[in-house]
Amino acid sequence: MAVHLIVQVDAENRLTAACEGELLAGPIPFATLPALEVVQAAPYEAGRALMAALGGEALCRLLEADSDHLLLLETDDRAAGVPWEYAVLPAERQFLGCSYG
Repeated sequence: MAVHLIVQVDAENRLTAACEGELLAGPIPFATLPALEVVQAAPYEAGRALMAALGGEALCRLLEADSDHLLLLETDDRAAGVPWEYAVLPAERQFLGCSYG
């Protein structure tokens, strides 16, 4: 199986991340997410903010409990522009995508 995370931006420019109808993160102001230039300049620090927007520890618990350790990330058009590939695990200097496929 896999963890299916839905990330979207609402009409009030707030981002939410949910899995199976359960809110893992948000709503947070979309404008507070780090831009690509910021993430590239400080990938681990900015990557932690991205991970928090995806659900942080709550998402990690779901991934650990999943037998395949697989994350399926579904975004709307606005959330698709966020550099989620830079999300960093909360307590490590490890990118989310390197730990969970």
